[in-house]
Amino acid sequence: MAENIRKIKRMEIPPEKQKADDLAEVTDAIAENKDVIIKAIRLMKVLDDAKILDASIGAVESRGFITGKFTKELRKEQYTGVLNNLAPLVFMIGKLNVPNLQDMLEKVNKGLENANQASPNQRTTVGSLVGLLKDEDANKSITYFLNILKGMSRED
Repeated sequence: MAENIRKIKRMEIPPEKQKADDLAEVTDAIAENKDVIIKAIRLMKVLDDAKILDASIGAVESRGFITGKFTKELRKEQYTGVLNNLAPLVFMIGKLNVPNLQDMLEKVNKGLENANQASPNQRTTVGSLVGLLKDEDANKSITYFLNILKGMSRED
């Protein structure tokens, strides 16, 4: 009968062989990723020339101090409204139909340009309103605005 195995002897790799294998693995990785490594070196050089690396290192080393100052500043009364409304605002933005909103805002901008060019002392009369209804572009704008008001007044 065979003897029971009482001790498992690990296969030991000599440190010199392990070092040579590691070096070969690193050399292969460098060869395979030469272009990426060169780009990373260029990026680091640009960041260093712009002193962004120094600033980043300083920020990371002082992160506790910076975080403390930042949170102390945010606790001030003047930021309470902003912080309380930030999350609902982000969720509201997600509900916006951006293409429709973009079209409407372009029209609003055109209207504002026109309003800013008009004389502030100009009076509106019933006759001028009737004239606007006859103007095709103005009539479209009035109809568009009235449809917005109708849509706002409907309960879902």
